[in-house]
Amino acid sequence: MNAVKTATGYSNSYIQKFSPELKFLILCMKHYLQTEKEEELKEYSARIRNWDFFYNLILVHRLVFVVNHCIQTYPKLFPSKIKILLHNKQQQNVAAMMSLTGDLVNINRLFKEHNLSLTTIKGPVLAKSLYGDTSNTRVSRDLDILIDKDKLTPIDKLLQDNGFDLIINNKIAGCYLPQDYLAYELQTNHHIAYRSKKTKNLIEVHWQISRYKKIQAYEFDSAELLHEQINVLSEENNLLYLLWHGSIHHWRRLFWLLDIARFLQKSQFNWEKLIHTAETYHILRGVLSGIFLAAQLFDIRIPEPVRQKYLQDKKAIDQLTKLDLKLLMLNDNIPQQQTSKLVFYKNLIRSIHAEKLYSFTLNKRFKDKARILIANFHSPANREYIKLPQNLFFLYIPLRPFIIILMWFKKIRLKKKYNI
Repeated sequence: MNAVKTATGYSNSYIQKFSPELKFLILCMKHYLQTEKEEELKEYSARIRNWDFFYNLILVHRLVFVVNHCIQTYPKLFPSKIKILLHNKQQQNVAAMMSLTGDLVNINRLFKEHNLSLTTIKGPVLAKSLYGDTSNTRVSRDLDILIDKDKLTPIDKLLQDNGFDLIINNKIAGCYLPQDYLAYELQTNHHIAYRSKKTKNLIEVHWQISRYKKIQAYEFDSAELLHEQINVLSEENNLLYLLWHGSIHHWRRLFWLLDIARFLQKSQFNWEKLIHTAETYHILRGVLSGIFLAAQLFDIRIPEPVRQKYLQDKKAIDQLTKLDLKLLMLNDNIPQQQTSKLVFYKNLIRSIHAEKLYSFTLNKRFKDKARILIANFHSPANREYIKLPQNLFFLYIPLRPFIIILMWFKKIRLKKKYNI
C-alpha cells in the first residue's frame, strides 16, 4: 500500500506505520468493495511476517466473511492453515447468526401478539440490507431492539415469561425488573439486557439509541425477515446511528467502517437532510469524520454536499481523521509488541491520550466539551443522591467523591436485595 492521500487532501503518515498484516486486511476489505488493486494484494501478502497475528486481527475486526471472499478469488495468497481456520470460523458465525435471526423473528412475533412495538437496530436485518445475507456475512454478538421506555415494565414481564432472563451486573436477576433498579438505569444508561434460556443469545433492549446524545426524531421503515415484517430505522437514520456509534468508539472495529463504505456505495441519500439532522443533534463532526475515514481507507467517493460541509469545519475533521488513524496504528502495534514493557506502556498511554483528545474534538459546542471535562465529577445520577438547584450545580464537582460512596453503598444494597 503506497503513501496515500487522504480524502481531506493531506498525506497521512499513520497508514504507512500500519503493520503489513493490518494493511493486507484493509486491502482484503477493498477487494470486497471492489476498489483494490491486485498487485497491492500480492505485494502485501508476501510481506506478512506473522499469519497468526493476521488471523487475530480478522477476529478482532470481525471480518471473517471479507477475507473468505478474498480467498475465493486469490487462494494462493493465503497459507492452508489460515484457509482452514477461517472456513471453520465462518461455519460457527453462520450458525450463530441463524440463531440470532430466529430469536429476533420470535421476539418480533411475540411483541405483535401483545400489541407492543419494537424496532431492530443493526443485527441480521442490517446484514441482509448491506450485504444481501443474514447469516453468511456481517456478524453480530447480540440483538439490539429499540422500544418505548414507558413500556419497559410490561416488556420485561413478557420477555421473562417467555424464556428470557433479565441480566443485572452480568448475572441472572431471578426476578421481574425492580422499579428502583429501573429508575436507576433510566438515569444512567440507555439499555438493559436479557439472555435467552434456550439459545443463550444476549438481547439488549434500548429506550434510546445512544447514551451520549438523546436522538429522538427517528424515522422508520419495514423490512422482511423470514417472511415476517419487522420495523427498522430508515436508511438515513441507520447511517446516522452507525456513524455516531462508530465515532464515539473511535472506530476500533474495522467492520463498522465497512458498513459505512457499503452505505456510501449502494444508497442514494438526501445528503442535505442527513446533514441537517446531524446538525440538529450536534453529531455532525462524528458523521463527517466517519465518512471521510471510510473514504480514505477504501477509496470511496465522497458526496459533494458532505465535502462542502467539511470545508466549513476542516481543521476539526482533519484532526479527528488523523486521530482515528493514529488509534488504529497504536492498537495495531500494541498486541504484537515484543520490545520492552516501557515501550508497550508508552504506546498504551499514547492511545489513551488520543482517545481523550478525540472525544474532546468530536464535540463542537462548548457545553458538550465542558460536559466531557467534568464527566468524572458530575453525572445525571448525582441528582438522585443530592438534589441541588440549578444555580448550585457547580457544587456537584466537590461533592462527587461523597456521591460515589453513596452510589457504591446503593449498588451493594441492590445486590443483596435482589441476590445478584
